[in-house]
Amino acid sequence: MITDQIGETLRKAREAKGVSASEAAQATRIKVQHLQEMERGDFTRIPAHTYARGFIRIYAQYLDIDPSPLVGLYNRAAEGRTGPASPAPVASAPPPDTRAAAASSLSRTPVDEAADIRPEPLPPDSGSPPPPGPRGPSPWSRFLAGLQEHRDALIRIAAAVAAVLVVWILIDLTTRGLRARRAARTPDPVAAQEGFLLPLPPGPYAEPLPGADS
Repeated sequence: MITDQIGETLRKAREAKGVSASEAAQATRIKVQHLQEMERGDFTRIPAHTYARGFIRIYAQYLDIDPSPLVGLYNRAAEGRTGPASPAPVASAPPPDTRAAAASSLSRTPVDEAADIRPEPLPPDSGSPPPPGPRGPSPWSRFLAGLQEHRDALIRIAAAVAAVLVVWILIDLTTRGLRARRAARTPDPVAAQEGFLLPLPPGPYAEPLPGADS
């Protein structure tokens, strides 16, 4: 059968390329069941002749072979099954601008058409001030943009300041602790000398003050 010749050609080309049917299906976006049926020469499960011709072209181009002879064989086989038929129509897409214009005309509403009607510009008046130009970015926007631009540098500066503060606090705490320890270890000189002072003699032995007898 003619379709068997198409399937054998596709199968040999795939084996020569060194790819599996699953890999070919993933690359061509055609179901692996359809590819396997095409390699067996069975095109009965494909919905229409147009799809079959398109699958043959896509698969043949993927396998680096000329699709025209295979499509011609398929047309001969299709004519033998369904009788004489007109040549396969070649799908031709309309120009992009035609499709866009048709879609736009179908989707437009009276409100859209009214919005397109723009008044004609008035002649410029020499006495009127010129129209304001486009406003530049606000100071706050420029400030935020500057912060965003120098964000990494600001983060490094903040980290350095935080590290310096931590080190200063640690040094201050350590210094205070050392001072407290020294104060606790150093005895009070007044309290130390109190133990070496001699007590005063009792009253009778005390030297009378001048003029006390009188």
